[in-house]
Amino acid sequence: MGYEVSRRSFLKGAAALAVATAASGLLTACGGGKEDGYTIGEYTVYLSLQSYGWMNEKKNPYGFVIPEVNIKGKKSGFNNKSYKEMFALKVGDVEFKLDENKHVTLIQGKRADCLPKFTTTDETAYNAAISGEKTLEFSITLSGQTQTFVVDLKNKKINLKTA
Repeated sequence: MGYEVSRRSFLKGAAALAVATAASGLLTACGGGKEDGYTIGEYTVYLSLQSYGWMNEKKNPYGFVIPEVNIKGKKSGFNNKSYKEMFALKVGDVEFKLDENKHVTLIQGKRADCLPKFTTTDETAYNAAISGEKTLEFSITLSGQTQTFVVDLKNKKINLKTA
């Protein structure tokens, strides 16, 4: 016995599928990182943007940015390294505050997954980043070396900052 589909229900289903497909791109982290990762010292770093937004809490509204950082040690690992030692984020001269100073242990050849959450109460700086007027600069320090990435929130791109 076959199932009959009216033209109307087919078009509704097709529209729903199109909306779901388009929305799924919003849920995944925006990339921009190289497939092979970036090399910082003796580590390979894979980078994407987990989420960002503005929280309109009555007393303390704030903007947040959460990059997703996966670190893999090539020759060695590290023990108990803090987010403050490794990560920084700013828009122009406005430095975002690290929400929680977690610690990470990386075993040689394994991956450490990091989700540092940065916040700011400077709505002007946050809106400049959202509109594309300014970009975020996200710095990662490993093995005494720092790489800075330019995060374009408007176009959802992450690139290595060049001189």
